[in-house]
Amino acid sequence: MNHQVFGTVGAKFNESGTLVIVKKELAKHISKLENYKGRILKIEFTFSDQQKLAIISVYNKSGDRGKDCVETRIDINKEIMKMIKDSKKKNQQIILMGDFNLQYKKYLQQKNSNRTRISEQLKIFDLLEKSELFDTCKEILNIDDLALTKNHVTHITKKLGSRIDYIWVTKKIFDEIVQVQIKEYDNKNDTDHKIVYFKVARDCVLPSIIYNRKKKSKFDKRTKYCYDTIDEEIKECIKMKAEYELNERKNRSSTMILTLHEKIQLYEDVINATKNSEIEKKEICLTNEKEDTSIKNLDLYRAVRFFIYLRRKLKKKKGIENVKRHWKKNISHVNKILKNWDVDGFYYLRSYNFGKVQIKKYITELDELYNIFQTKLQIKVSAMKENKIKRAIEQRQKDLEDNQKRMIDNVMDREFRKINIDRVLSTNSKGEDILIVDEDKIKEKVADHFQNCAGTISIDKELPEDWKEEYNSGTHIHIPSFAYDKVLEKISIEEILEAAKELPQGKASGPSGITYEDIKLTILPLKEYIQEIFNDILETEEIPKQWLKANIYPIPKPKPWGYDLNNTRPITLLETLRKMFMKIITNRLSDAMVKYNILRGHQFAGLPKKSTFEPLRIIKELIDYANEENKELWFFLVDMSKAYDRVNIYMLRKAMKRIKIPEKLCNIIIGMFQGRMNQVFTPFGLTKPFEMMTGIDQGEIISPLLWIIFYDPLLDRLRKSDLGFKISAKEQLDIYEGLTREKQIRFPACGYMDDTSFLTNNKLDMERILKIADSFYMLNDIKINKKKSALLIRFKEKKRLNNEINLQFGNKEIGIQPVQHNGSERFLGVWINMYNKNKHIQQQVKNEVMSINKAFTTKKGLTDKMMIYLFNYLIIPIVKYRTQLTVMDGKVLEKLMSPFRKILKNKLKMACTAPNAILETNYIYNLNSFTNNQLQAKITNFILQINDKGILGEIMDI
Repeated sequence: MNHQVFGTVGAKFNESGTLVIVKKELAKHISKLENYKGRILKIEFTFSDQQKLAIISVYNKSGDRGKDCVETRIDINKEIMKMIKDSKKKNQQIILMGDFNLQYKKYLQQKNSNRTRISEQLKIFDLLEKSELFDTCKEILNIDDLALTKNHVTHITKKLGSRIDYIWVTKKIFDEIVQVQIKEYDNKNDTDHKIVYFKVARDCVLPSIIYNRKKKSKFDKRTKYCYDTIDEEIKECIKMKAEYELNERKNRSSTMILTLHEKIQLYEDVINATKNSEIEKKEICLTNEKEDTSIKNLDLYRAVRFFIYLRRKLKKKKGIENVKRHWKKNISHVNKILKNWDVDGFYYLRSYNFGKVQIKKYITELDELYNIFQTKLQIKVSAMKENKIKRAIEQRQKDLEDNQKRMIDNVMDREFRKINIDRVLSTNSKGEDILIVDEDKIKEKVADHFQNCAGTISIDKELPEDWKEEYNSGTHIHIPSFAYDKVLEKISIEEILEAAKELPQGKASGPSGITYEDIKLTILPLKEYIQEIFNDILETEEIPKQWLKANIYPIPKPKPWGYDLNNTRPITLLETLRKMFMKIITNRLSDAMVKYNILRGHQFAGLPKKSTFEPLRIIKELIDYANEENKELWFFLVDMSKAYDRVNIYMLRKAMKRIKIPEKLCNIIIGMFQGRMNQVFTPFGLTKPFEMMTGIDQGEIISPLLWIIFYDPLLDRLRKSDLGFKISAKEQLDIYEGLTREKQIRFPACGYMDDTSFLTNNKLDMERILKIADSFYMLNDIKINKKKSALLIRFKEKKRLNNEINLQFGNKEIGIQPVQHNGSERFLGVWINMYNKNKHIQQQVKNEVMSINKAFTTKKGLTDKMMIYLFNYLIIPIVKYRTQLTVMDGKVLEKLMSPFRKILKNKLKMACTAPNAILETNYIYNLNSFTNNQLQAKITNFILQINDKGILGEIMDI
């Protein structure tokens, strides 16, 4: 959904309530929400210090003229005027709209009468006019409330009806109005009100994406290289050019011994000279603005606005004098408009006479011209929309062949969430929120945030007594002395070619601008030179200075941005050649870890052939065992934040030495994360370089492996302890003699990157595990949100868990509310229930399928091939993952499948009774089904489980 709903729903006031629906891209600019007695909703938008908007939505008291009714209306009106006054002080543009339940007609009657005083509740109209707000319907549609017509009433009654729904706006907005309409609702049985709406030019109330347009800088544009247009002939030219540039530069420096820094610089110069010479490039503007299709640029729009302007001037005494002085010029412009758009007919408007009768005639003719040109404008806008939709459909059809991901994103309305840090919310010395808009201050604030957001710095620490043994490499006798010999061997040409082949495409580059495409295109002529650089690093342990520089691209967290830097997270763009080198080192180190089973803690990420499959199945088997044997089971899910950002580099070195990684390799890897200088992208250019004080980079290939090395001491210590959930079974040694022996396993903890869970048979053991974990977290500066962690409990006797349980988490006691026995908690994207109830999972799957089916029915231009592709490659994998720990009834699956089959058959013009086999046969559409997919998945998963060689296989044996 592209919109957010704001309202007074739920307010404790009877017969009240109002809603405002806002586009998500605008909702992030909301700075304040106000609700008054469930009848007024004020939404303030802050786009910049100069551009602000207030939307005030009103639903005033309806009913008779009783005292309570009148007093309520007066109270609401006073609050409206108070809000308007406040908005004017803040220099906000204002849109006041809603059901006033007051008639402007009665206000005019009382105002024009010498005998009657204007009633208190009707005075709001006088106050609005004095506040220089405009009644859009009255002014644009030329409504005469004293002679109200059927077309202009907003509230339908048995008689003619009345006008009680209004939209009032400030002058700036009024001057840019495109259209105003009072329209009957399609289903008249739902409401006795009409729809009142207006359209306004976008840039009137919304800011331009690029600020300070006059101040152009080098950051407004960047060079884009057209890699997708390169053919085989160009590729050969690139290779020849790269070889020539390399030899030319080497010959120039043949008498010199180049440092590693100079070798890297030479490589970058060769790449840049080659790409600038041989690859087509173009300048693109760095702007978030879409193609300008604003109707404000249409001549028809200008004509409509001109007729509104003339009509408004003629209706006012002061305006008439101004019109008289420029009448020849105005009439000339009218004639030009009529001629350009072939509008024939005689109009008194072309004469020069300003008697009362003639002025009234002029206004009538301007109404007629307004209606003619407004109709033409609507037709033009509709045509523009149709063309836009047609182009989008054609692009989607093309994407089915060339870019399936973009096609899926388009159909599912997925948006690439990004932010524009052109202002930042901060706090002053008084604790008040302030909005920073100065470019230099913004860059300074951004740099400071990303330098210190981890909240800690890396310092060397003395190991506590209870952790010395675990960090002692001598206690890990299972690791042979030769385990890492191959990791430090010289890098071969074959490894370099293989690494280059596996490099992805379309990724952002580091500070040098060298992309993965550049490396791949020049790898053959430059492979020996790259090999020389890589082996120099292995030999000298020196890290190139260029590789310690990186750029940060901030992206929003899954929450409103709101100008708050705490709602962002960094994507670090490293040098591509560095990432290629680290890919080779990571592959070598991972192979050694797997071959010699170096990491013994139950961590299921960061190594080859590891996935969420193992931890999810282990948890499922333990829950099944607890239910079958009626055992008590405590399952604690840890909430960890900023895992990579808070890695203490000194403790990381200790963790690496613990598993006997050679000093040379430690120096190389740790060297990649010391002395790093980062810069952050902003709309005003990069910030000044700043040193990163702790952590490892999110974008570094080796980071996942380093994290599991860093975290292994905790998981391994728990594995070797007498803690954890115990499962046991009797193993038959001799069926004739009846000889058996008990086989048991304790499983205390499970990790998948920064997702950690602890399992025990009772509360006491859980607190012992949490004590060990807490000491490890404090030692390694790992931040745990203790109160946000989750707890699931299965008791032998099922009972309600209404109260919090006090749990000793290290040196702190926390109160935590366990999940109810019929409730679920999410673990690695799958919902877990301690009693194997799957009602929540079924509902979740149903909601997923319904939302996707809805997209199929609402999206224009979807073909049968697109729908089948989306079902097989989007819906089926989602359902498969969500239900991997449960078996859903075949009837439920068929019920979920039925709506899609119906939609597809309708698309194919087939009868809904046509056999489903037509859709599912391999020879025609090859549509997958939930039932078949579940059967295949469950059989495959079971075979994998019973043949697993690790801890999952051991649990399956029991």
